[in-house]
Amino acid sequence: MTQHQQQPHKNDRNHVYIENILTTFSNKIEYRLQQFEERLINQVIEVEKIVDNLKSTTCELETVIFETILPSIKAIQECSFVNTRSTSTREDLTRYKNEVTNLLTRRNNNNNNTKPNTSNTSDNRTKGVPKTIATKQTPSTLFNDSE
Repeated sequence: MTQHQQQPHKNDRNHVYIENILTTFSNKIEYRLQQFEERLINQVIEVEKIVDNLKSTTCELETVIFETILPSIKAIQECSFVNTRSTSTREDLTRYKNEVTNLLTRRNNNNNNTKPNTSNTSDNRTKGVPKTIATKQTPSTLFNDSE
């Protein structure tokens, strides 16, 4: 063979070799990208699960706060108000009562403006819990009148 005939044959082999290397690298890159995509999707799914869990917990806490704790505080405040003689304490209790009432009103307005969530499990847990405590008449000995 002559020099010119060997050169194209050698170039063809080099070309095939380079194509094989590029194909191998391309396949490795594609495989790694697929692995990365799978990991990323799995991580996003895990984050969504955590967010859903936190949202559920937040809804349950809000339900307890707005349906049990704040109405109880409001009822206790009313009893305290009746049994308090100090003007400044009565003013503080009135302000506090108004704040609690505003919170409860805003909560009720927000609930009326949004459609109910049927998957909220906290609704089932609070069905037997009274909405307010209806004990306005308590013995005055329960509260300290010296304020």
